[in-house]
Amino acid sequence: MISSLALLFALLIALEIGIQEWVLMPSFAELERDDAVTSMKRAGNALDASLDGLALTAADWGNWADAYEFAQTRSAGFIQANITPVAMKQVQLDALVIVDTAGDVILSHARDLETGAGLDIGFPPGTALPRNFPWRCHRAAGPCGEGLLQTPRGILMAAAAPILDGSGKGLPRGMVIVGRLMTPHRIRQLGAQAQVDLTMTSHRSSTAGDRLVESGAVTRVVRPFFDIYGRPLMSLRVEVPRRITGRGRSAVVYASALLVMAGISALILLVVVLNRIVLAPLARVTRHAVSIGGGADLTARLDLPIHDEVGVLAREFDRMVERLAASRRQLVDQSFHAGFAELAKGVLHNLGNAMTPLGVRLAKLGERLREAPVADVEFAVTELAQESPGSPRHADLEQFLQLGCRQLAAVMKEAQSDVVVIQRQSTVVQTALVELMRSTRNEPVVEAVRLPSSCPSPSRSSPTPPVGGWWSNPTSRCGSWGSCRWRAPCCGSFCRTSSSMRRMRCGRRDATRAC
Repeated sequence: MISSLALLFALLIALEIGIQEWVLMPSFAELERDDAVTSMKRAGNALDASLDGLALTAADWGNWADAYEFAQTRSAGFIQANITPVAMKQVQLDALVIVDTAGDVILSHARDLETGAGLDIGFPPGTALPRNFPWRCHRAAGPCGEGLLQTPRGILMAAAAPILDGSGKGLPRGMVIVGRLMTPHRIRQLGAQAQVDLTMTSHRSSTAGDRLVESGAVTRVVRPFFDIYGRPLMSLRVEVPRRITGRGRSAVVYASALLVMAGISALILLVVVLNRIVLAPLARVTRHAVSIGGGADLTARLDLPIHDEVGVLAREFDRMVERLAASRRQLVDQSFHAGFAELAKGVLHNLGNAMTPLGVRLAKLGERLREAPVADVEFAVTELAQESPGSPRHADLEQFLQLGCRQLAAVMKEAQSDVVVIQRQSTVVQTALVELMRSTRNEPVVEAVRLPSSCPSPSRSSPTPPVGGWWSNPTSRCGSWGSCRWRAPCCGSFCRTSSSMRRMRCGRRDATRAC
């Protein structure tokens, strides 16, 4: 049973480890992937918000009466009054380009906001926009667009708007393009705005969509971005530390350790409880049943002081053994009486067979002795003493005595032969009795009894004979001879009977009786 419990405990541990590896940890990794994808979405939203802000700035510059007039007159005063480093720094613009309706660049201003140095963004004044420039189609009316441009100084976040008269009306006189370079500082600003660890890489992928890469420490999400021409331009990478998995694994390890400790404690407690309540009493019952089955003392009892199913089983087993011992004692008594009766029957039969010819012989001997002329001889002797010698009666009496003596001698001779035969027949009877006595000198049947259950009154005790001695009085015994029920110990040990001698003797080990 203990091995089965240990196996079950090992299976539960294996199941718990499997649940950790195949259910809990993948769910933690899925949460991290969702967090990384969400972080990339926030970074993309931050970039889109920056582009939307540029679009608003471009719309403000485009829908300005001074810009509308500059697109027609190309006055240098406009440039000196409005296109200054301070103004560009206020709106955080690295580049400002004004294009007329023909696509020619009439103004190109690009400077570093920190150092004030000029920047080459690929739109010098007096040049025309490329023929495939996507925003040329928007130079006549409506918003032009926003997006990313590759310039000699790096990637430029750009937005364009038509040049209107200041009230949002009139024919467009070109468009305004504003931009900010995606410097590492601005990338960090975007990351701070999105609350992610954002990095720009030069990796260009023609496949749209996020690419997720997991390592031991971080979860990376890489999203490719395209320029306004639809060509791969760069990629933004978001790195999310795998804190969820780390903390989840730590929590799972702690929970597993506590579960294992609790399981081991529960297993030990269960084993102790089972051993104390079930296994030990059951083993005791089993050993007792095996000893009883092996022919041990039927007076032994379990006497378990418990009241559960094992206790009920033990008490019922004790009652069964008690009934078995009673049945055995009854069987021994019945066997004794039956054997004694059979023995007596055989003895009587043999004695009858031996005594029949002896009785016949004795009857014949008695008949001969009765028929012997003893009285006649005695009478003749008396008469002969009274007669005088020489008389005829004296001679007749002498002759009669001679004949009587001869007859008595013959009777005595026959009686002697009969006596010899009777002696021989009595010897046969005596020999048969000796054989029968020898057959009755087998080992007595010893039956053990329990004194506590057999003594109805412990206060009533019998006189104690000396150790190893015999009871001289047949009535001073521990119990009756027939039922072999005992009342008290003797000699400091127990009482033992000898049914053939009808007296008690002191034993050493337990109370026994010989039947």
